[in-house]
Amino acid sequence: MNPIHLSEKIQPENLFFDLDAADRFELIRQVTGRLEGRDGVLDAKELARDAITREQELSTGIDRGVAMPHARTNAVGALICAFVRPVQPIDFGSADGKPCDLIFFSAVPRRCVDQYLHLTAAIVRRLQQDNVIDRLRGARSASDVLAALGIETG
Repeated sequence: MNPIHLSEKIQPENLFFDLDAADRFELIRQVTGRLEGRDGVLDAKELARDAITREQELSTGIDRGVAMPHARTNAVGALICAFVRPVQPIDFGSADGKPCDLIFFSAVPRRCVDQYLHLTAAIVRRLQQDNVIDRLRGARSASDVLAALGIETG
């Protein structure tokens, strides 16, 4: 399988700066609600259920305020990814105990696990580069987020 290019999977219309959720489950419901009707999303409610179930099994907070909630699900026909910077940081059960303010939500059809693994690896590699996390926190627009992730626009 060819490597995943973030520019193909992280689209400006799937970058959300204004979600105000009380907890990680509400945030997942809000994200999936916003993704409803987008290419690849077949059933937003099923997607939310599957992502919440996955999150209940094992939290997806990484560290440094980053979380990567996800689902393998029949509710999508293709891999989809969203970036969320919520109004207030949210507890995603990170090992460092810090709430998360940089969330990468993804969903992949059950048959396409390799795509999810390649996407996750690409995001983690990018986050390890100098100043990327700080640039994401300071981003004021979709183009700022894409630039921080090294995604060229236009």
